[in-house]
Amino acid sequence: MNFVGSSTCIDTCKNGCFLFKKICFYLFFFWLFFLNISPLAVASANIYSYASTIISVICLSSVALSIYQKRSIFIYNKWLILFLIISTISCFSNFDGFPANVKRVLWSAIYLLFLFSDDDLSSLVKETKDIFSSIVFFLSLVSLGMFFANYENVFPLLDYVVYMGFTDFRLFGAYMDPNYASVLSILCIIFCLENLMKKRYVKFSVLNLIVQIFYMSLANSRTCMVSLFILSFFVSFFSLYNKFKFNKVLNISLSVLSSFFCAFLCLLSLKFSSTIMIKSASLLNSSITCDEFQFDRINIDESLDYSSGRLEIWKSAFEIFKKKWLLGTSPGNIKNYAENYFPDCIIAERHYYAMHNVFIDVFTSVGLIGGLVFLLFLLKFLIRIIKIYIKRINENGEYNLDLDVLVSSVLAISISSMFLSDIMFFNKLSAFFFWLFLGEIRRKMEIL
Repeated sequence: MNFVGSSTCIDTCKNGCFLFKKICFYLFFFWLFFLNISPLAVASANIYSYASTIISVICLSSVALSIYQKRSIFIYNKWLILFLIISTISCFSNFDGFPANVKRVLWSAIYLLFLFSDDDLSSLVKETKDIFSSIVFFLSLVSLGMFFANYENVFPLLDYVVYMGFTDFRLFGAYMDPNYASVLSILCIIFCLENLMKKRYVKFSVLNLIVQIFYMSLANSRTCMVSLFILSFFVSFFSLYNKFKFNKVLNISLSVLSSFFCAFLCLLSLKFSSTIMIKSASLLNSSITCDEFQFDRINIDESLDYSSGRLEIWKSAFEIFKKKWLLGTSPGNIKNYAENYFPDCIIAERHYYAMHNVFIDVFTSVGLIGGLVFLLFLLKFLIRIIKIYIKRINENGEYNLDLDVLVSSVLAISISSMFLSDIMFFNKLSAFFFWLFLGEIRRKMEIL
């Protein structure tokens, strides 16, 4: 028997399968980037729904390929399979929003069964971070150029309005949403710091770091500030803990105090950066004066609600959840359900389709059963990660930079998802990285 020929055929088949997965991976990655760039999103408004469905189906074919290779569906986490089954049942139990439901379940399947579960994607993580950093650098640089040119534009589309440039005292720039864009900037900063510690692309990383800080300072995102504060505290704590050579209690106390100080410095750096940008813009562009720029956010209805209406949205979502508590309204049907059964709530009045909190989105969409499955899966993961870091403290363990970068990125996205609709049921670039990195953390925890 010709074993050499047989082995070569198997290797060729494996390489072909990996190449197809890589094509699907980058197709989905660049499509999400495409949707986050406001000029491109405006241009593609008419084909968005069709293109999104087609790309989702193509990417899901890689999941079918993995099942065929392994000859089993049990290669996937049982909690994730159960969650997708419940989501599908919820779709059929709320048939009114079926087309939107199907798309959102498809996106979720890509996140859970492809980005999180496929071990072949591990080799693409480093390359993807570099590509991401380069594109975000360019987009943020263009956005800063719009700020200095005092450019602003508004494009009313069928279901929403696209802002571009510097408008409403916030720098949208080339991005669709300054809140989501700020999350991307935080991720970019994490990757730049990783490169600096590894002495890779040093000059570019420093320049990129500065550009992202300037962009965040003008995006004026409260979500970004909360995420940056907590993330800075986390990173500072585990970076400083081993530097102190006292007893454990004193080490922890000093680390906590120092970390709070570092976190406040990060927020002050944003304030300082915005001041620099405003004064620089007024010097370079004589038509701009410092008095024109205000960064006091105008809250909804000029109330004292610093959540920008989120508290009212969450309250309305809870009323919907009480009525559809078992299987939810289905992932793409919250707005329609609110308009039909709760016409006086803020979700119906303002036509909101997102609840600005991942857990409220999930529990309202797929009910108590689906929400608990999702929550238990994440808690299981969280407990495993916490155990690793507690062990590091107790044993004065060495740093694992690759793991720390992944955990820091997931933490930043997780914090922002408490105030943004992200991670699940939405085609966001931050959700892409959340599930990709969570899958990579899973693989590294199996080694540790």
